Amino acid sequence: MSRQYEIDRPGLDIQDPLLPKEDVIIYDELNFLAPGVVVFPGLQNTLIHGFAWGDGIPNYSYIKEPGYPDESSIDAVKIRIQEFLEKMGSEYKRRVIFQSLVHEEEILDIDLEYLSTRPADTRGTYTEGGAFFTKEAGIPFTSTAGDCRYAIIHADSPGGPLTGIVHGSRNQLDRRLPQRAINHLIYNYGISPESIRAGITPGISQEFHTLQANGLRDRSGWGQYVRYDGGILRLDTQGYFIQQLQEAGVKHIEAYAEKFCTFRSTSEGQFNASNRYASNNGTATGRLLIATQLRG
Repeated sequence: MSRQYEIDRPGLDIQDPLLPKEDVIIYDELNFLAPGVVVFPGLQNTLIHGFAWGDGIPNYSYIKEPGYPDESSIDAVKIRIQEFLEKMGSEYKRRVIFQSLVHEEEILDIDLEYLSTRPADTRGTYTEGGAFFTKEAGIPFTSTAGDCRYAIIHADSPGGPLTGIVHGSRNQLDRRLPQRAINHLIYNYGISPESIRAGITPGISQEFHTLQANGLRDRSGWGQYVRYDGGILRLDTQGYFIQQLQEAGVKHIEAYAEKFCTFRSTSEGQFNASNRYASNNGTATGRLLIATQLRG
């Protein structure tokens, strides 16, 4: 089931984005390709993709942050990623790219020449930035997520289709990385924004995403997507993510309803979100996996 942009935010008086609603599809139910693998229906014909979600989702990160359980060994995580990619429809035996979409602003254009300069081992090749795009087909590109939102991108360029992932942390949204990433596609690849499709993963809802009143570099830029509530700010990262993509000209955006908030879902035992556990009792239990791959 899907609907246009109308999101329930319990206990908050929040307006919907004042943008063309026909460009945005919000799914009320998760679209599972396989157990633990959720997809965006509008991207299925062009991308092999998915993100991890559901009961008992394990840790997919090789980085052992304080509190990660002992079973999060390199071999165990490698097997989990392999199983996820196989369920997604990717061939894990091909090269795997692990994109560390850290809280930075660099936008990367990834090709085989660039990958040849990056660190690699038996698990795959490692890159790092805030967003990336690639035309390399048949190679799964992955990233791990805690509570931030990500956008999986597909677009048609004069030189062929491309895919990418954009990290949408609070800092990156504050610096308008999603909008700049789409502008990068338009001006560097000659892409028409009408050909761009984006799917935004769940993250922290405005109900739970809070910070101190001085925690934003440019509070005015958030407009209706920030609310002052008793000395704290509540951030609607989904709304601001969508607005930035639309302001850059994207005409097809898919997302999941705010009832799939990472904090709320984890409190109900539905999946692992590292920041949720770290906030509650100091124990981080894992990170989710996001992956995209051009067909062919």
